[in-house]
Amino acid sequence: GTGSYSGLQNNLTSLTASSGNIAITAATDINTNNQTLTATSGAITLSASGGSITSGTLSAPSASTGKITLTASAGITTNGPITSGDALSIANIGSSSDIFINITINNDLSGNNFTLGPRSVSIHSGRDLFLRPTSILSNGTIGLIAADNFYSDFQDSFGAISQIQTPGNVLIQAGASIAPIHSYYDNQTLSIAGADLSLTAGTGSYSGLQNNLTSLTASSGNIAITAATDINTNNQTLTATSG
Repeated sequence: GTGSYSGLQNNLTSLTASSGNIAITAATDINTNNQTLTATSGAITLSASGGSITSGTLSAPSASTGKITLTASAGITTNGPITSGDALSIANIGSSSDIFINITINNDLSGNNFTLGPRSVSIHSGRDLFLRPTSILSNGTIGLIAADNFYSDFQDSFGAISQIQTPGNVLIQAGASIAPIHSYYDNQTLSIAGADLSLTAGTGSYSGLQNNLTSLTASSGNIAITAATDINTNNQTLTATSG
């Protein structure tokens, strides 16, 4: 009603819906860290109207009903793997907080047949969007949108590898700047692969850091990078196979 949903550190909780949905709604914060939520043939919805979300393991594997939706107003942090058979939506509507993706997202499950129109993975932050060492795998389109900045921020992870991969299109859009690797540790790798890649930095720049590698691959379409100021693809490999 007026409070939060939370678990205790170092204690494990599992919530399993065998034939329906899991819905957790709170007026302030939702914390499912160290918890496993499984909707075997349904959807998972977490909604924190006046607070933040910190999630653990989320699994909704059904190709027809397995949607996962996270909505908060004060920030979202994902600390456990997320597996969705249908569309995944993560949205932070607050303009003074961020989204941190710390773990693998997978909605590329065997047998799924996503259309390439609606985004299959949609992550929208009201301020900054941070990808920590992670994989985002989809069988449809991927949309990553930040009102301010988009960072692939590996912190102190030397040699970390992240990937964004789909046979559909990839859209990365930032109101300010895009930094594919935003870290001062060397030998980090980010690969982004899709049919068509579009990266837009609204008022700022697109840049990478020295001694870190980024690859952008468009399998059947184009690669388009647009920035209001500088574009720096040094130490990056851009490949448009047929575009």
